[in-house]
Amino acid sequence: MRRPVASLLSAPHVVMIVAGALAFLLVLAVLRDRTATLQVAVAGRDLAAGEPAAPSMFRLVEVPAGVASLGGLFGPDDIGPAAPAGRVLTVDVEAGTPIRSGDLAIPPPGAPRRVMSIGVDRSRAAGGALERGDVVDVIRVSAGMAEYAATGVEIASVGVGGGPGRDVVTLSLAVGAGEALEIAAALGAGELFLVRSTGADPIEPGEEGGDEP
Repeated sequence: MRRPVASLLSAPHVVMIVAGALAFLLVLAVLRDRTATLQVAVAGRDLAAGEPAAPSMFRLVEVPAGVASLGGLFGPDDIGPAAPAGRVLTVDVEAGTPIRSGDLAIPPPGAPRRVMSIGVDRSRAAGGALERGDVVDVIRVSAGMAEYAATGVEIASVGVGGGPGRDVVTLSLAVGAGEALEIAAALGAGELFLVRSTGADPIEPGEEGGDEP
């Protein structure tokens, strides 16, 4: 006499069969995800900080979907005709490097058109407590004397970088042509400090200080 198939299966058997089926479906889903790709934007050439963004600067490449979802990578909609106007490069980007969300920014309202990037030790940049839209004064220290190289400079974007044993804040500053030269000269001449001056009374560049007699 034949017995129904159901009567031949115990509860443990049913659990094992269901678990095996779920594992099979999971493997299929993982394999399918590995074959899925998305388009991300990369620099079509070497790009310099301060350049106005334009679709011709970028090209699209296919990458695995899992990679494209990490790190705020830009896709077709971020660089196409519908992308926000008025953005500029906040950092230098080498050809072929993926474009991330922090690489492009719209300068604060009323800010000058140029953007330059500098790296400053966190301890000399208000402890790193700076964010986009803040205003800073740039102090140059050389031969025991300190002076303001530039004042009332707005921050276009903030990043973090550095090498072994260093804690560096990378800032993109919205500057005028003269301010860019003064800040570049300050970087080459000696030590540089940033003072957060958001909401403070304005001062004029060139004011000096030194050791009291």
